[in-house]
Amino acid sequence: MKKIAIVGGGASGIACAIELKRNLKDIEVTILERLPRIGKKILMTGNGKCNITNMNLSSNNYNTEALNELLDEFNFDEAKSFFESMGLMMRVDEAGRAYPYSEKATTVLDVMLNELEKLNVEIKTDYDVGEIKRTDSFLVYSNDYQVNNYDYLVMAPGGLASVPEHNSYELLKRLGHKITDISPGLVALKTLEKTKSLSGLRVKAKATIKYGNKELHSTTGEILFKNDGLSGIAIFELSRFFKKKAIISIDLIPDISDNELDKYFDNSRSMEEVLNGILPKMVSLDIVNRCKVINKENIIHALHNYEFTVVDTYGYANAQITLGGVNRKEVNPFTFASLIVEGMYIIGEVNDIDGASGGYNLHYAWGSGILAARDIIRKIKESE
Repeated sequence: MKKIAIVGGGASGIACAIELKRNLKDIEVTILERLPRIGKKILMTGNGKCNITNMNLSSNNYNTEALNELLDEFNFDEAKSFFESMGLMMRVDEAGRAYPYSEKATTVLDVMLNELEKLNVEIKTDYDVGEIKRTDSFLVYSNDYQVNNYDYLVMAPGGLASVPEHNSYELLKRLGHKITDISPGLVALKTLEKTKSLSGLRVKAKATIKYGNKELHSTTGEILFKNDGLSGIAIFELSRFFKKKAIISIDLIPDISDNELDKYFDNSRSMEEVLNGILPKMVSLDIVNRCKVINKENIIHALHNYEFTVVDTYGYANAQITLGGVNRKEVNPFTFASLIVEGMYIIGEVNDIDGASGGYNLHYAWGSGILAARDIIRKIKESE
């Protein structure tokens, strides 16, 4: 009987385990999870609603075109069928984002845990992997001196976002893989400019991140002002392109032409009064204070170019994903098999693959786990 270990009980690891045991009953599948329970991060996704996937899947939503292979084989309909087969009802919003019908992440985790139990997948929690050795098989050592032997190894430890620090990147380095620079992603950004007076205010705007003379990315959505920085879905999206001293330029009125705006300026109202009719009062005051010369032209320019200098992120504890990871050149994009270690697969957030907010990262997690499982299934069947 073949034995498969999945290191990590997050989205990709759970999906991999389910796909394996559904298709091969006569194998042992064990999830090795360092935390007291599996699926903890699933409960945190989508503000607790769990944005499972997105109808508008494209490699343009990721940092690499290598995801085309995954998106071809595991598309939106495949993801929908996968979850419906476990009894999960879904709903899709006007932006194409798919959620459990309950809009509760607990519903997603509950149906997956039920499926794991039905399939007799073994789950070992509080199992912190300290060493992995490749001989004729894989020897997996825990930090409390347990050792287990497996025919196939699936590395699904996740990244560093919103979870306790772990040594998985170091383990993969010891096994011969290169790790690209890692940093927090889909996270709020700290700014040089003081924002305490604006804290708690929200605006819908177009936001662009620039570095030097280059525009890195642009998006439209909600922006939330914090005590010392910027948050909200638009800022999360820009954080994937974070560089220290980059400039975030906010167009507070992207859908209003200068000609249309011009009619609001007349001699009967002060500049402050005009702005207070357009924006929250404290934002208006900040714009006026930034203008060296207060006139119509400068105010209109400031409305379209409300700029902040980025000095840092709010760190892994507040991030939704990790940017960077295992070098993509060392992982087969069709199967997620390691090109360095035979019999090992690397799936999910630990790879240098990241997507936009909106269900894209979870879709990649489910898909990479399922594609890895399908390749293991093929190899086991061929060896029989």
